[in-house]
Amino acid sequence: MYHHINRHGGAKKLLSILYTEISEQAIICCTSTANSNPGSILSLEVDPETQRFKHFFIYFQASAYGFEVGCRPMLFLDGTHIKQHRVQWVILAASALNGNNELFTVAYSIADSKTYDNWVWFLQNLRRALLSDRRIAFQSDRGKGLKESIPDIFPNDHHGYYFQHIMQNFNDQCAGKYATIFKKLLRKILQHIAYAVTE
Repeated sequence: MYHHINRHGGAKKLLSILYTEISEQAIICCTSTANSNPGSILSLEVDPETQRFKHFFIYFQASAYGFEVGCRPMLFLDGTHIKQHRVQWVILAASALNGNNELFTVAYSIADSKTYDNWVWFLQNLRRALLSDRRIAFQSDRGKGLKESIPDIFPNDHHGYYFQHIMQNFNDQCAGKYATIFKKLLRKILQHIAYAVTE
């Protein structure tokens, strides 16, 4: 659906219309999924004061079953920004690796930003949705709010970080501080540490 807006105050009106449409579409999606895919969990939260969309959690029953019987007990957590019609949201996702080493989306959420509160809300819904209590190893990029929220919601599970992001953070911290030869040596040592076998 397209909306024509004028230059004076039109952007605010458009944002209000978009938030309303998203909430309405999410409600329709929840209703039809509940009828066609029983056991799925779709959770919509709207700001009580503004009636604007805040989060939308999606976890299909088929994904739950696929994760339990066809995937290792490891979840990769990440978020990515999306922008549509001057409105920015993030997709928060939990993915696993299936038996063919392919990514398998377990659950995802659309939220207004990557914050501690949004990650907590996503992980609480994920915990409620998982079919068993098996221990899970979580992998993440140490993103905003994510590093703190995993131990709060899954205190007995393991949490690791993507080596690529650790190396990038290391490079950013070393930028302009050390000679090139010394930085290469430090990166090589860090790589040996990261790939060392533990007993």
